[in-house]
Amino acid sequence: MVVTVSVALGCGGFTFGRDLVLNHEMEGAEREAAVALGDSVEGARFPESISGADEAGRAGSCATHGPAFVWLAARDDRPGVRTAALALLPGCLSALDPADVRVAARSGLASTDRPTLAAAFALAGVLLVDEPVDSPLLEDVLAATAAADPAVRYDAMTALDHRPWSDDPRAVAAFVGLLGAPQPWLVTEALRRVRYRAAGLEDAAPLAAAARPLLTDIDPGIRGRAALALARLSPDDTELAAVIASLLDDPHPYTRSAASEALADLAYVPAVHDLVLRLDDQSPNTWDLVAFTRLDGESVVQHHVGSLFERTDDAFLRALARLTEPMGDDRFVYREVHLGKWRDLDILAAGRDARSWYASHGDLVPSR
Repeated sequence: MVVTVSVALGCGGFTFGRDLVLNHEMEGAEREAAVALGDSVEGARFPESISGADEAGRAGSCATHGPAFVWLAARDDRPGVRTAALALLPGCLSALDPADVRVAARSGLASTDRPTLAAAFALAGVLLVDEPVDSPLLEDVLAATAAADPAVRYDAMTALDHRPWSDDPRAVAAFVGLLGAPQPWLVTEALRRVRYRAAGLEDAAPLAAAARPLLTDIDPGIRGRAALALARLSPDDTELAAVIASLLDDPHPYTRSAASEALADLAYVPAVHDLVLRLDDQSPNTWDLVAFTRLDGESVVQHHVGSLFERTDDAFLRALARLTEPMGDDRFVYREVHLGKWRDLDILAAGRDARSWYASHGDLVPSR
């Protein structure tokens, strides 16, 4: 017997209108055995006697129960069972029919149970690494990035970012939409991911246009990450460096620190003059957003760190070292900073080094 499922994305309101068919459907005794296997789920986990306590045990479990895990993930009507089965599938892929695993993932994306949705997105992320551009699973995840529930959008973004998406206009459009989300925690995470994908973009203009207004956002984490993203999205924008340089006087130390790193990314050497004048800024340069709750119930805080030693002057000194590197022997060298009780003293000493260096070499640095 063929079983079909019409899929509508849980929590998002997107109806895909496709029938999902398993190559290996279960009937009779095989189905009864799968249901009995599902009965062993404790909460949203299989016991170690089923899931395997170590790598060898998991491999044996996949070989023995793999098809049942897929069937339970796609067909069982108990959310905890589906969640548990979906959570096991990423570790069983080599032993399973890839088409059936895709069906299980897409079926999970139709759930209205949040933990099940979270497990389905986690599985989708693993599968998307090798999915073709015309994959229905990819289409489902792309659609989910515009869901009504921001937690769905977050997990969809995370799944999508498992694959190289820089040359996919649909994925670029999805991230443009995410940059316009009303939730700061969603926007700042999208900016972070866009920054690290920027080098491979065929057309960065849509993302740059979406990120540019965020330089004046009310949230300092967004302002700083917008500067960092734009430095890579628009490296040839002659006006951008001056705009980012103005953020060195931003009210928040994280934004000031991120701006200095962005200026180093842009190789905007005139910023050296601005940075040296601000080396007295010893402010802690971290920023935490209000926690949000992911689909799996985990409470997450978006933590922004302005530099390794979490001080604004440390960020400025690092930017100075990068910006002056092309000067060769005349460059500024950021001295070694020892951890522990000497850390802050070493950073202050490095600031004195920078001022001394500037007194001797500042005239070699071009101005705006």
